[in-house]
Amino acid sequence: PAPAPPAEAVPGQSEAVTGLIPRDSPHPGAGSAHVDGAFPEMFLQRLQALWEALPVTAADAPMQRTYARTCATRRFFCDAEGWVARVLGPVATRAL
Repeated sequence: PAPAPPAEAVPGQSEAVTGLIPRDSPHPGAGSAHVDGAFPEMFLQRLQALWEALPVTAADAPMQRTYARTCATRRFFCDAEGWVARVLGPVATRAL
């Protein structure tokens, strides 16, 4: 079961945006940034609980992992109700 919708992020709530790759760089990751302090703790806890409740994809099952594959464990979620996008969207917009 998906967690209840989170409290909305508060714009400018002591978030810090740190640029990683300059926007005018020819690098494919140009404009990448790290945003810290932008999400309410309750949202992060609910997102963690959601991730833990999702099944691991077949490609990432421990018995099938090889050195050629990523060490990341992927899980897929369709945000049909939009509760994740409502919080992530404004933060991404402010980080631009």
